[in-house]
Amino acid sequence: MLIARKLTVTLLILFAGSLASAATFDPPVKYSTGEEPGAFCSADFDGDGHPDLAVTHQDWDLLPVMDPNSGVSILLNNGDGTFASAVEYAIGDCPTVVCSGDFDHDGDIDLAASMTMWDENKKDSLRIWDNDGNGVFTLMASYESTLKSSRDICAADFNGDTYDDLAMAGYANDTVCIFLNDGAGAFTLDTSFTAGESIMRLCASDLNSDGNCDLAVTSTWDPANSIWIFTNDGSADFTLENQIGGGYAGFSGICASDINDDGDKDLVLADQSIDMVTVFDNYGDATFADMVFYPVLTMPYSISMADFDSDGYDDVAVTCHTHDTVSILINDGDGGFTLDSKYEVCTRPIFLNSEDYDGDGKVDLAVVNTASNDVAILMNTTVLTAIGEDTETFSLPDKFELRQNYPNPFNPFTTIGFDLPSRSGVDITIYNISGQAVRHLLNAELPAGTHNVAWNGTNDEGIPVATGVYLCRLKAGDQEAIKKMALLK
Repeated sequence: MLIARKLTVTLLILFAGSLASAATFDPPVKYSTGEEPGAFCSADFDGDGHPDLAVTHQDWDLLPVMDPNSGVSILLNNGDGTFASAVEYAIGDCPTVVCSGDFDHDGDIDLAASMTMWDENKKDSLRIWDNDGNGVFTLMASYESTLKSSRDICAADFNGDTYDDLAMAGYANDTVCIFLNDGAGAFTLDTSFTAGESIMRLCASDLNSDGNCDLAVTSTWDPANSIWIFTNDGSADFTLENQIGGGYAGFSGICASDINDDGDKDLVLADQSIDMVTVFDNYGDATFADMVFYPVLTMPYSISMADFDSDGYDDVAVTCHTHDTVSILINDGDGGFTLDSKYEVCTRPIFLNSEDYDGDGKVDLAVVNTASNDVAILMNTTVLTAIGEDTETFSLPDKFELRQNYPNPFNPFTTIGFDLPSRSGVDITIYNISGQAVRHLLNAELPAGTHNVAWNGTNDEGIPVATGVYLCRLKAGDQEAIKKMALLK
């Protein structure tokens, strides 16, 4: 259960017809990248004060033969959130993920990428590109890792010397590698350790409040222990501290953020297996409360957190890969989230990032669309209104109500709406006509207001359910309501 805390700051909200704030974005503006773009990062590569983009690309249809044109696309920001045409750096191998940092300590932001070697006799490599300060890159060095099929890379100071080190994760051999930086941009493979089964993502953050950068590692095929927590003693010596899960796997995106303002870094994840955003509240010692679910559209893949509505609390943006959208979930200030809006971005969005690209003080979004070969920029257009004594306010629902799902009949998506007159712990479960639970759709503490959740017609294992009549049961505190729903295929 998330810890509720009284708000003592002045609230800024949008009048959007519900208790939660709202964030609004312009329609996406798209910029071409290389063939089948994948992971990317944002940083100021040319020193003009505006975040630019580095995007990996690889024609996967050519594998196991390497695409000679695979590499990294650099898109420089014009200063107003528009971007110049991509400059291509052809590598010829398979760059899967990329991150940035001032690795040689010269004041310019460099690039690090993990290269997947499809030759079974070779291990994946780490490559470092030096930035000349104008966003022009030169290959500085290449280092062999102990990984196969690397899936993530992140930069952080793991040994307390103020220089950015690197962590890489291997999907095929369940391994994490730590490369330590000597301060001049040269790296040494310091240690490797096993974590879970089929590693997907890494998250570097201080999870036990000791001032050192720890690691959270997601494991795709280990449902009972799908997140492995490794604490750092300050010298890049990592110890398995905790394993958390709860019967689900498929975590393809992870962020650490203090979502409930208690001073501890909590974990927020995108879970493809059940189409949910999943939240773990941190007790401050790298142990976590039971997970809380928030439903989104199909196949949430990548997640980014930032204060999109400028109320002082980190919200969530998540790509929904097979629905071609980005969903926005707004933080109520106590660590609870409400699905606020969704935006179509193009075809098969995969990774996303949040930065103030146009310099207006509001956090925008960049989304890579792997099937349409582009990156989409969504400018944040949220207009904030301060609530004061003389400000007209909206009314909250005066009674508990579960509304009929819409559309009904449906195939396969439907929306379930409900009203809460007061803050409540909410459970929504879908049953078949025989009374068997087929989908545990929501288990969260929500604020008073009008809420909507989506169901995609699948069970808890992600398998589409059969045509028929289903029962939706809503429980909030000691109140309960049931509605019939008809799925027709």
